[in-house]
This record gives sequence, C-alpha cells and structure tokens, in this order.
Amino acid sequence: MKYSDNGYPRLGAVIAQRACIDQFDTGLYSVQGAQEIISLISSRRAVKTLILGHNQLCDAGCVALFEFLCSAPGQRYEISEISLNSNEIGDRGLASIVRYLKNNKHLKELFLQNNRFTGDAKITRALADAINTSELELLSLTTNYNMSDAFIAEFLPALTSPYLRELHLSVMHITACSLPHIEGYITSKRCKLNVLACNGNFLGLRSVRSIIRALKNNNYSLTRLELHSNHLLEGELLDENSSDEEPYPTGSTDVWYKCHQAIQRVVTRNQQLKQETEKQALQLLRYARTVLLHSPAIPASSVDPPGETRTKHHLKIGSLNGVGNASNVSGFSFRELPIEIQLHVLSFLAPILSSAQRISICTYAAMPSTLPPLLPRLEGSTTDWRPGKDRYHWLLSMGCTVYEPSE
Repeated sequence: MKYSDNGYPRLGAVIAQRACIDQFDTGLYSVQGAQEIISLISSRRAVKTLILGHNQLCDAGCVALFEFLCSAPGQRYEISEISLNSNEIGDRGLASIVRYLKNNKHLKELFLQNNRFTGDAKITRALADAINTSELELLSLTTNYNMSDAFIAEFLPALTSPYLRELHLSVMHITACSLPHIEGYITSKRCKLNVLACNGNFLGLRSVRSIIRALKNNNYSLTRLELHSNHLLEGELLDENSSDEEPYPTGSTDVWYKCHQAIQRVVTRNQQLKQETEKQALQLLRYARTVLLHSPAIPASSVDPPGETRTKHHLKIGSLNGVGNASNVSGFSFRELPIEIQLHVLSFLAPILSSAQRISICTYAAMPSTLPPLLPRLEGSTTDWRPGKDRYHWLLSMGCTVYEPSE
C-alpha cells in the first residue's frame, strides 16, 4: 500500500484495496464457495478485482457466481479483473463466463489457466463472439491441455476484437496442425495483439520459423512473442527449400538462440514503429486542430480509410459558423489554400502514418464536438482514472496504436 508524506495510507490505495476481493487458495468449494464470494461482493460499494485462483469452485460454483454477476444486483459492480485459475472449471462453467463477458465494457483482464475446458466447438465460437463484443484486453488460457488444436481451429479464425492486447496460449498441447490458423490471425488486420505467449507446446522448428517469417513480413502490432520450449530439436530437419537469409542450425543447442534473435529483431522493430506512430499521431492532432477547425469541408472522397474502429470519425468536416473566416484575413493565408493542399502539407508532420490514419486524425481535429470540455466532469466515479487513459483510447479510436505500412 502506498503512504502519504505524513505516514497515513493514501486515499487511492485504500479505495483500491477495498475494491479488491482476494480469496486465493482459501478452500472455496462449489456453490457454497460461490455464495461466500457473492456475500463479500454484496457487502462492498465497489469491486474492481476478483482473485479466486487455486480453489475448487468447479462448474456448479462458477455458474452460481456468474449468474449473480449477470443479474441486476451484480451488474452494479464494474469489475475489471477476474482470476479463476486452477478451479476445476469445465465447459459448463466456461459457458457462464461467456454470458457475462458478452457486451461487457468493464472487464479488462480474465485469467482462466489450468482448468478443465475441452475446446468444445460451440462454446469456443461463443467465447470468440463474446470477446469481439467486449473490451477485454488480456485473456490467459495457459495449461488447459485438453483444448489443443481443436480450440485454435475455431477460436483464432473467429477473433476480431480491436481491444484484445494479450493472449496467453502456453502449455495447451498445440501442434503444427494449428500453424495455418496462427499465421492467418497474426498476419490479418484483425490482429491487434501486443503480446502472444505460446510457450511449452509442440509446434516444432518448422512451425516456429514460419511464425517468425509471418511476423517479420506481415505483422507490426506484436511487441512480445513467446515461443519457448516448443520441441525444436526433436526430429526436425532443415528445409532445403527454405528462403531464410540465415539458416537455422538443426540438432544443435544453438537452434533456439537463433530463433530468439530473429524474434527480438522483429519485436524491437515493432516497438519502435509503434512509439513513433503514437508520437506523430499526437503531433499531427496538435497542428491539425489549429488549421482545420477553420477550414471548409473536406471532400468525403479524399480518402476512404478502412477499419471499423474509425467509422464514427468518417464525417465531412464543416467550418465553424462565424469563426476564422478566411475571406476576412488580409494577405496570404494558409487557410485560403484548397483543403487537399492543406492536408498534403499537414501530412509532412506525420510521414510515418498511413493515409487512413491521417484522415481520421484530421477529421477528428476539425470537429468542434471533439474539443475537450473547459471544466472537468463532476458526475460518475473517478476511482478508475489513470494518467494516459484518455490518450490511449483516443489513439485506439484513430487506429494509431499500430504502424500501418503504406500500400
């Protein structure tokens, strides 16, 4: 807990501790254990974190808990993190979690390691659909051995969430059969992951190398990729038709070192491009706001940016009534130039951004409704406020959290 200068606990730390229910390894069992958790939740005004790992809630307890959380009394609690690792939960319990997750805008982190999920196709598709309608940022399914390739084949092709940033799929008995689905996801525009952990599986050397090539050529979002302990040395032969610039030694202890080096080069590139993209996006907003808030409408046909996350900003930019009329400015004015030229000049402030990213920012900058309020909001809870939160959501809405190569 954090303390203030006078030695007393800080108010924010006290509130955060009060909003956390930590019942890790406390012997909670089935429905009775779920009722204890529900009583703890109901006794508090706010709950942000549920840490319930290493108990035995099983399917019955999980269903009872999430039935409460889906009810009107339970929905009053804006829970942002739930940990249910090692609780012997099966598919029936996972189905109840899926119902709670669907359209949930508050839950950000969900830990479900080491349970008894089987990878049932119907429940797997329902899980992907629920994630796509939520704002979940981290999902961990590590050490769910029975899910294996059947789960990957249904889950990754259906995953489209723009919010999911971390996916942990370690020790799930994933084999080379899942390679097409892994490659298909990380090379698609659907993938916005920053972290993908796939350690302790059975991918083999060829699959690992193929994933690294896919990352290098077609992915700019991943800034951490973990592929440790994937049986690289067991019966793998070097592909004679490989186009790798640096051959990987086979049957040698150096094989993982070579793979690791290749991964680090690519994720370092992605990190640098991500930082520069975000920096230039904020810089462009600063100057575009000054110029375009007084400009005539931008033609809708100037750019047609792809992506659902930016759809709400694809509006014509209108001039403000009675503000900044260019005809009243004596001499040359930048605002007298055609809007296409103004946009072209502004593009030099953010050369790393794609055309779609720049038009999203310029459209946003010219809309009076997007100006920040003069006074802070007084209503609503402020316990979950954190520096940079609004900036992150703005970058996300502009599609500027990931570098987009020019076509």
